[in-house]
Amino acid sequence: MTNRMSEEQIYEEAKKRVEQKKGFRTHAIVYAVINAFLALIWWLTEGGFPWFVFPLGGWGIGLLFHGLGVYVLSGRQEDRRAIGREAEEIRRSESRYPVEEGEKAQQEELDEEEEEAEEAKKEKEEEGEEAKREKEEEAEEAKKEKEEEEEEAKREKEEEAEEAKKEKEEEAEEAKREKEEEEEEAKREKEEEAEEAKREKEEEEQV
Repeated sequence: MTNRMSEEQIYEEAKKRVEQKKGFRTHAIVYAVINAFLALIWWLTEGGFPWFVFPLGGWGIGLLFHGLGVYVLSGRQEDRRAIGREAEEIRRSESRYPVEEGEKAQQEELDEEEEEAEEAKKEKEEEGEEAKREKEEEAEEAKKEKEEEEEEAKREKEEEAEEAKKEKEEEAEEAKREKEEEEEEAKREKEEEAEEAKREKEEEEQV
């Protein structure tokens, strides 16, 4: 820790206290305005029970604690003395052990080297992660292509089986139709022969 940093801490503490006091003053103004407005409403509505004392008292307690926290608890003399003692101790410590310019430059160089090494490590990890992701994508793509090929082969096989089944059914239907035609033809020929024999028999009987 350097002397400059201790001064910044003192400044930040003072700035914080100023902001706290400004916040309390704003709080007090809002408290006064709002409660005056509530009292005015009570008066304009023909008085009666003074109900506005409840928000006046409750809020007033909160405002009181706010003021104590800003002006008493955080602004105590002991705190100011403690801050002063710490600041003085830091100044003495820094003056007793000054930091050499060469050491500071060396430390800065070491810090830069560490940052470069960390950056290189980060880049290497990112490259490894990218390569891993690309490999996974390629494997996924290959798997997808293989599944599509298998699906296509399965579909073609099913189509071939369906086509063969259809051809077989058509052949069976054709054979059945031919057989029926042959049976019909044989029956017709048989009927013609019977008709011919009957006619010949009738002619013989007439003779």
